[in-house]
Amino acid sequence: MPNVSAAFDPEDSDTVRTIGQLCFSGDWACANGDVDTLASIASRLASFTAEPLHCELARLAELCGRDPIRAISEWMRLKGHVLGNGANRPP
Repeated sequence: MPNVSAAFDPEDSDTVRTIGQLCFSGDWACANGDVDTLASIASRLASFTAEPLHCELARLAELCGRDPIRAISEWMRLKGHVLGNGANRPP
């Protein structure tokens, strides 16, 4: 189950689907070196997530403009937390 903020119902299938689509799109952006799109996706995902993941995704969006290689690496790390794979470990 995605690591959504308290403002969103984690059982809401539309929210879960949107988060999944954004994560898929983030992978596509990384594979194609499109860090502008990755920044946009990270910002959108931040609106769905709780702290501290919210801030980590906001920082990722900023990082995309400064250090694309590191941003892609951070995406790979944070995506697991967004999808709940790392929900028991802080980002």
